[in-house]
Amino acid sequence: MRQVDPDLLAHFGSGVTTICTCWIVTRTDGVVSGYTDHDRDLLIEGVTCEAASGFLSSEASSELGLASDLQDVEGALSSSAITEGDLNAGLYDAATVDVWLVNWAAPEQRLNLRRALLGEVTREDNLFRAELRGLSSLLEQRQGRTYARHCDAILGDERCRIDVDQEQFRAESTIIEILDPVTVRCSGLASFERNWFAGGRLTWTGGENDGLSLEISESGVARDDE
Repeated sequence: MRQVDPDLLAHFGSGVTTICTCWIVTRTDGVVSGYTDHDRDLLIEGVTCEAASGFLSSEASSELGLASDLQDVEGALSSSAITEGDLNAGLYDAATVDVWLVNWAAPEQRLNLRRALLGEVTREDNLFRAELRGLSSLLEQRQGRTYARHCDAILGDERCRIDVDQEQFRAESTIIEILDPVTVRCSGLASFERNWFAGGRLTWTGGENDGLSLEISESGVARDDE
């Protein structure tokens, strides 16, 4: 049974409340950030929840049994909070979100409403909308191996067991042109046949994307000098 702070219960019964919502987001890489729909920053669980982040939420829908809870949050993309580049890079995929109900006049009076996982994220203009899925959604994920025409392992992982550190599986290249958000032109790869790197990973070793790693859908030679 959930325990509610007696002072918070008394505040609910006072007739006039000073309540807001805070969200604490923990990414899979360990980066933690906080947001609130209040008009000033609040310190919750040691995390500064930023005001003016544009965060809003819909009503949460809950189901009896093991059905997954659903709730949407939306907010503004900004350099100081959540950026479009970080969302595109998948840095918020499967992030954990703790939703808090807080008395902003006395932040020590708070209640953890739920813990959820960040699901599908959509973007439009300078706004984003994200789906919060209940922890029971983990039960809906496929477990074990799937046997199909194409291998379901990730190249180089424990299931694949191929040592990608071997020279034949690695190549260093320089990106010379970005054609669109998912296509780049590289130099120094002309000796590799078409789709040699398909299913592998592209890892940046410099620039703004330093350390970012993404799966390669397909690869090919555009010109003799590339």
